[in-house]
Amino acid sequence: MKRPADPLPNDVASLKALLLAERSTTERLQKQVQTLFEAIRLARQQRFGASSEKAPGQGELFDEVEETLERSDQTPPDTDGSTPSDTPVQATTTRKARRPLPAHLPRIHKLIELPEAERVCACGCQLSEIGEDSSEQLEIIPAKLQVIRYVRKKYACQACEDTVKVAPRANV
Repeated sequence: MKRPADPLPNDVASLKALLLAERSTTERLQKQVQTLFEAIRLARQQRFGASSEKAPGQGELFDEVEETLERSDQTPPDTDGSTPSDTPVQATTTRKARRPLPAHLPRIHKLIELPEAERVCACGCQLSEIGEDSSEQLEIIPAKLQVIRYVRKKYACQACEDTVKVAPRANV
């Protein structure tokens, strides 16, 4: 936007004053442009930038379970005095076994057996029970914790001692 050409004064002092006024106007406008560019950048970042869907206090949701598990930990301290955070973590190819679930939690036993039709060996003999496999799963019910213990019966043929069948895992 151009201003209409004003006749310029002929004396040097008024020209200097006019130049200083124009410079201050230019600086003010440049600051305003910078502010607007920053506002546009922030608006774009807010609208199109990376976002997180975390809700305030969401991390505290399962603190009760962690506190319960920590309270139930009755592990003796290390003899060398080092804490787990002091020792360096090394990547291993073998997986360590999970900690057992606390014994004070209530447990629900669910028995899973083979159907009668599958308890017959290929030789025609009836399979007899030889043991069982069990697994535990921590189920979190709001304001209630319980452990569900799945017991799967194992059967084997006593005549040929060749066939071993185990009930399938529960659909969890």
